[in-house]
Amino acid sequence: MAHKYKHTILLVEDEAFVIKALNRLFRKEGYHILTASSGQKGLELLKKVEKPVSLFISDQLMPGMTGVQFLEKAKKIFPDAIRFLLTGRSDMDAIVDAVNKGEIHRYLTKPWNDADLTLQVRQSLEQYELRLDNKPLLTPKRKHTIIVVDDEKEIIIALRRLFRKDRYQILAATSGQEGLELLKKLEKPVSLIISDQRMPGMNGAQFLERAKKISPDAIRFLLTGYSDMDAIVEAINKGEIHRYLKKPWNDDALMLEVRQSLEAYEHKQEIQEKNEELRQKDLQLIEMDRIAGIGDLAAGIAHEINNPLGFVKSSIGSLQKSTDKMIGAIRYWDDKLVSEPLLKDYQDYLARMNFDRMTGSFEKKFDRIQRGIERIIKIINSLRSFSRVDMEAVGKIDINQSTEDAIEILSTQDAKDVEFIKEFREVPLMECSPNEINQCLLHILKNALDAIDQKGTIKITTSYDEKEDEITIRIIDNGKGMSPEVLRQAQNPFFTTKPVGSGTGVGLSLTERIIKRHGGNINISSKEDEGTTVTMTLAVAGE
Repeated sequence: MAHKYKHTILLVEDEAFVIKALNRLFRKEGYHILTASSGQKGLELLKKVEKPVSLFISDQLMPGMTGVQFLEKAKKIFPDAIRFLLTGRSDMDAIVDAVNKGEIHRYLTKPWNDADLTLQVRQSLEQYELRLDNKPLLTPKRKHTIIVVDDEKEIIIALRRLFRKDRYQILAATSGQEGLELLKKLEKPVSLIISDQRMPGMNGAQFLERAKKISPDAIRFLLTGYSDMDAIVEAINKGEIHRYLKKPWNDDALMLEVRQSLEAYEHKQEIQEKNEELRQKDLQLIEMDRIAGIGDLAAGIAHEINNPLGFVKSSIGSLQKSTDKMIGAIRYWDDKLVSEPLLKDYQDYLARMNFDRMTGSFEKKFDRIQRGIERIIKIINSLRSFSRVDMEAVGKIDINQSTEDAIEILSTQDAKDVEFIKEFREVPLMECSPNEINQCLLHILKNALDAIDQKGTIKITTSYDEKEDEITIRIIDNGKGMSPEVLRQAQNPFFTTKPVGSGTGVGLSLTERIIKRHGGNINISSKEDEGTTVTMTLAVAGE
């Protein structure tokens, strides 16, 4: 994935050959590289640079200032920068300080693997770009849920008592497995996960790594009374913990850490909300273009076909009359007195032509042509009605007739043996945007048709609830249905199971937006290999 920005990386290392090797590695990626041989020189360089630094990579053991000390001070100058600690020695206290003070994003050991390091840098810079595009406007204002996982009940009780002062919702589990099951059941997102390290069955680092896959946005704390360096490194690099805290803790210090971390969580949520808002705006533009485009196309097709069809219709009637006269002219001699040889030659000629059989089929053929013309006229009227070329953007429509029009259009597009079962109740006219509602009906019916392989049924029912003043349209197919996983994603923008070129994945999402904009709701239920039911409820405005 190409980066959106030109990134600057600062390398702080007192060994020249390490600087040279990293410089060579990162320049291949097109990054701008700055170097410093000590923490102090690195800080002086940071104060002079005109453009922000995206990533710091610092050695730990350097003269004058350790890597942790440098990263802690560098964070104050460029708080958004990504921070890596790269070292050839295992120093337990330094690792803890790097997590809690320098807030490092990665702890890497020498010698490194070039491919792994390059990947870590690339992924981290993608996160940096996301933060850069969405600067925070933070004040803690959300209701947060915290999960505490510890096999000691006394710890859980103490943390519950502490966190409830800030009115957080506290959930607890006594093992990593229990914590994972709890996360899977939750309907609302978890803001913070605090886990003990040493627990039976699954340690804290393993739990946090798996928890990250279920709740990737949650802040993760590792809380332990033991000093296990390998576990901490694993927790940093796999569980991507945000804090490493020791038991016993200081209540005030822990609460400060929690509040600051939840602010970071809110920041991330705001980023996602802003991105979703932008995506929805893009989706709305796509929706408007699509609806307008299909409406214009339908109106244009109806107009272009209607004119030549008029000529065909008038000409076929004239041709039928002329054919009748021609047959009459040929039969003129049947009852006239002519010589026997001439009459025999004439009758033999007609027999060779299969004249009686040919003329007998004319009526059926003309009738078939007339029915075909009437069919085309009906389709054109459906297209004209569907596109509402003669109607304002907002008007009243008969939902039953609109459904009939959509069925008429779709029934000409597919060679499948599909029976449309219609059970329409009397419903009032509905005030709406006709083009938009028609597009919803067409899309849902098209999806139902696509779900049927060769033969099947699509049942459409309409009803009116006078008390609620609502119209309900229910479309039921007996097609292939959807798995629970597909059903969960079905209304997500740009999600599609159709082959490339067959669908954009925006139709169902747009349909949901249109229905909600009209004060209605859409519900989808489906079972794999059994079929799908789509229920749309629409308010009757202006009645």
